[in-house]
Amino acid sequence: THFNLANVYFAVGNHHLAIFHYRLVNRIAPDFADGYFNLGLTLLETEDLIQALDAFIQYQKLSPNLKSDQVTTILKSLAKLI
Repeated sequence: THFNLANVYFAVGNHHLAIFHYRLVNRIAPDFADGYFNLGLTLLETEDLIQALDAFIQYQKLSPNLKSDQVTTILKSLAKLI
């Protein structure tokens, strides 16, 4: 799947291809929260903070109870940087 492929690209440091495949995941399965979470992490790696913020906000909307402390910390940190 595109999600697994994106994870592999992320693991080997090819962030641009990882982003491409995470975005495909989000188009194909817009309710799959992990696609947004991983996209957010990858966008952080490329220092695209605004897009990362958007991805984490979407993740939080889809899964408000999962990883909530971690995502809240990330969102607060991003808000300070932007």
